[in-house]
Amino acid sequence: MRALVRVFSAISCAAVLMGCAAEPFEVQEGFFGGVAADEPRAALVMRDVLVEGGRAADAAVAGYFALSVTLPSSAGLGATGSCVVFDPSSQRFEHIDFPAVASSDRGRAIALPISPRAMFALHARYGRLRFEALVTEAERLARFGEPVSARLAADLAWADPKILGSAEVASVLGSERGGMIARGDLLVQNGLGATLGRLRNAGVGDLYVGPLSRQYVEAVRAAGFEIEADRLRDALPVWSTVTTFEHDNHVWGVAGADAGAGRRAAALLSALLERGDWPSEDLGEQANLLIQVARNLGPRAEAGSRPDIPGATSFMAVDRTGQAVACAIGMAVPFGFGDTASGTGIFLRPAADSGPAAALAVVVGNKNTWQFQLGATAGGGEAAFSTLGQSIVAHFEDDQSVAQAVEAPRVHPDPGNGVLYVEQAAAPASGVLANLGMAVKTAPSLGHAALFRCVEGLSKSNSDCDLVGDRRGGGLVLFERE
Repeated sequence: MRALVRVFSAISCAAVLMGCAAEPFEVQEGFFGGVAADEPRAALVMRDVLVEGGRAADAAVAGYFALSVTLPSSAGLGATGSCVVFDPSSQRFEHIDFPAVASSDRGRAIALPISPRAMFALHARYGRLRFEALVTEAERLARFGEPVSARLAADLAWADPKILGSAEVASVLGSERGGMIARGDLLVQNGLGATLGRLRNAGVGDLYVGPLSRQYVEAVRAAGFEIEADRLRDALPVWSTVTTFEHDNHVWGVAGADAGAGRRAAALLSALLERGDWPSEDLGEQANLLIQVARNLGPRAEAGSRPDIPGATSFMAVDRTGQAVACAIGMAVPFGFGDTASGTGIFLRPAADSGPAAALAVVVGNKNTWQFQLGATAGGGEAAFSTLGQSIVAHFEDDQSVAQAVEAPRVHPDPGNGVLYVEQAAAPASGVLANLGMAVKTAPSLGHAALFRCVEGLSKSNSDCDLVGDRRGGGLVLFERE
């Protein structure tokens, strides 16, 4: 006996590896949980880990390393961010933060690559499978190549062509046709494969205190940046208990791809949920409410002038026991500085705390019953904030199904620039929106999201759970359908 799993993807049916939208395929019988990622191959890697008996933490770690290969523009080994972990068995609800830490106070600095150490810490506390096994697939993908996905192709379209001036970057991202590689081209990253092999064989510590750390420091300096070896050695993620905010007897944990994004998203969500009057049938009222909340929060530091600048990503995994892990990570802008530490395949991220790229992740749990209630991810640039708020509040407060909440037309206010963005599908409402005192601009789409809800709580019951992805993005969600 086997159970069917249904795939919800924005990828077309021509991409055989990724599966057609809503096309069923078979896995071992029994509820395995659910996964969501912005890049399809990473979602498949995460799914395989859960099916093989891994915990949500194992799946998240494997997904991160897969993303470092298949989406290096947003999730390279130099990325920063945070994760939220809800673990019923140990009755812990925690953040692990790995923010941008400057490599030096002198000259031109980069953000230190803390994320591999953060993934090791996440696995050590909550994982079950052997850590090296969670890196193996990513190493294979780097060494033997993986076709460029629609999501990576979209990020490549934003990248500055000047980055191909680096011979090493050109060897990875350059096309024989000239210019950047495109969707469907094989992406091979030998340097990154070697680095992942070192992390698998010698351990993550090699990047911070071993021969790999010396290679990395020398390569960063050769690229024209300042880096202090002792700062790399001492770079550590930070654990803290989730105390973000409470609503409806649940604790809400929010992660962001940079230091301020998580706090801003938590404030926005808290404000929208506290009002409890989401006007699902009136896009003008939705826009008015979002404008008010956004103005109260003030402008986001270092935000871009467009709402859709990529360079960050989010992903989540929930296992059959109700352990949930959701992460948001980013490179500030696509591919960071657009240069690598030669020989390592690691793209270098700017040292600034934030950038125009944005990705968010949420886990909601009940700490009285220790049941997972809701998980969500959002990305697609600055519009991720409005996307997250609109999707969650429409479902949680207005009783829309997760599918309705994710698929509904969206707006995104940018009070700092006096602009209200509206999706093309909602363009007929532009006349009403024009009365809100902001210039109205249409966009093909605004952000993308995934929403996982278990109304009775997991692990109490999985019969009332539903996970839905967003056809606006290029990602993939996988969730059992009996």
